[in-house]
Amino acid sequence: MGTPSVVGLALAIAVFGVIANHARDMYKEKKYREMFGTLFCAVAPIAMFCIFWVVNENPSLMARTVTLGIVGAVLGASALIWGGYLARDWAARAQTAGDVMSNRDVLVSALNDLASAMASAPSVVIGSQSVAVGQPGNTGTVIGSRSVAIGGPGNTGTVIGSQSIATSSGTPVNAQRAQAFRDGASRVAAGTASRAEITALIAQSFLPGGSAALNQARDRANQALQASGLP
Repeated sequence: MGTPSVVGLALAIAVFGVIANHARDMYKEKKYREMFGTLFCAVAPIAMFCIFWVVNENPSLMARTVTLGIVGAVLGASALIWGGYLARDWAARAQTAGDVMSNRDVLVSALNDLASAMASAPSVVIGSQSVAVGQPGNTGTVIGSRSVAIGGPGNTGTVIGSQSIATSSGTPVNAQRAQAFRDGASRVAAGTASRAEITALIAQSFLPGGSAALNQARDRANQALQASGLP
């Protein structure tokens, strides 16, 4: 074996040793995908040297066949196994992304259905209204405003802390809220909506004497929100 081949072999073995040591560490940490990728990179310099050796040294047919066969088997096996891990991981990520998009589409559809149910529900006119929405994870009682009136000793009549009166000449809230649901669906589709925002939006679907269709649409929207993966 000539001097260039000796130097090339020494360099190839040195590179192989460093990278193979890293592959061993990956095996200890049970990172098998990284291990096979590192093993492929470790064997690649040996394979390149073998080609150089065959071209410049003209070894015997037996030596060339055995050497290239062994090195090629290790190189090809590590590459194929590494590729299998990569393909599986890519497929899993693509499937997860597809599931998230599918769940978001379901939420968009549920919000649009909620808007339709709100628009067709019996009209409700509200004179004044206070809405309090708990943050995600809140399990206590959330109170937006409260008025307390206590009658004096001996009082037997009706005690009213506060009173709001809405006449039928006011504007029903149905159309406004239906549009708010459609706007929320558009934000979900665009990827700009948050879970807290949509939770507060769905809470606005509660109406005095709400229809069964509206209640069912609200339940579907809440279920779709839970599965949507919104941050």
